[in-house]
Amino acid sequence: MPRFALRNLYLLPLLCCPLMALAQFDQCAIDTPSAVYGAQTWLEMGHPLNMTTERLGRLPSSAGAKLIALAYQGWQQGKAEQQISSEVTALCKTFTADDLLADIVDSPWPVLRTVCGDASENLLTALNEAGAANTSAASVLFYLKGEEPAPNLLPLAEQTVALKQQNTADIQILERLYASCAAKTDAYKLALGKEIYVE
Repeated sequence: MPRFALRNLYLLPLLCCPLMALAQFDQCAIDTPSAVYGAQTWLEMGHPLNMTTERLGRLPSSAGAKLIALAYQGWQQGKAEQQISSEVTALCKTFTADDLLADIVDSPWPVLRTVCGDASENLLTALNEAGAANTSAASVLFYLKGEEPAPNLLPLAEQTVALKQQNTADIQILERLYASCAAKTDAYKLALGKEIYVE
């Protein structure tokens, strides 16, 4: 038995290296189309990059977020799908499989990773459906929550109304609302989650 182990020990690195390269290739084969088509879909739906990154389940500074940002910018610049895919694949190959998998979580996603996008989108939708011309923040909240109090959602509703009254484009409103919410503490986000999610 020892003779077998010593004689074949030199094969171990050769067996491991192709598997690591294959694992990275396989992850890029998943992450590239996810970034390319996910960015295209959310951009077409009017979502800014920061919300697109969240909607695709990535943390802002992660390797996956960098792939999404490159794809999103490619679509904004009017590049062809093949060119965007090639650029994203090239960037993806610069990351390890561990980098690409670092921020992925199993469903359901935690409130801290979804609440800002959901709150921003719900507020803008409610404002647009309520007829944005002279709508107040209180009216937007009533539209969303009825008479249920929502003290954490109120400042975001006020910001939504103020931006809409300044004729800010919807995608910019979403971007600013999301950024404002994302900058808040985790305690605030958890409290906000209790106001917008039904338990």
